[in-house]
Amino acid sequence: MADGGTRARPLGVTLVVAITWIVAIVDLALGAGLLVLSWNLDSSSAIDVAPSDVRVYGYMAITFGLITALVARALGRGSAAARRVVVVVNALRIALGVFAILTIGQAMAWQGMGEILLALVAIALLSTARARDFFTRH
Repeated sequence: MADGGTRARPLGVTLVVAITWIVAIVDLALGAGLLVLSWNLDSSSAIDVAPSDVRVYGYMAITFGLITALVARALGRGSAAARRVVVVVNALRIALGVFAILTIGQAMAWQGMGEILLALVAIALLSTARARDFFTRH
């Protein structure tokens, strides 16, 4: 037991926290990269997309990255609300993976299966008895 009568964070929760931080950092880097790209696109670019569309996606990626970082921080501190958010988001990722496989088919099969598998692992790690105890005590 840690000081104050609280239990140490279980390894599975720590793994989910680490993955959540990685996702946040990737979203922030992707968003920043897209903003830089959007300011450097011109009519001779090989990419056939409006710079404003790339910019909007970049800002959205940065916003999601910041939100994900806040959730990762709260999850690491034992927030039951953050745990619920992560479980709900991963349930939606499972639905998205199934949707991708059923509607797009072979082109998205591996990505969809990976999405489903990672989401199931995250939910399982946050649903163990030790994880439930950790979030109940914080």
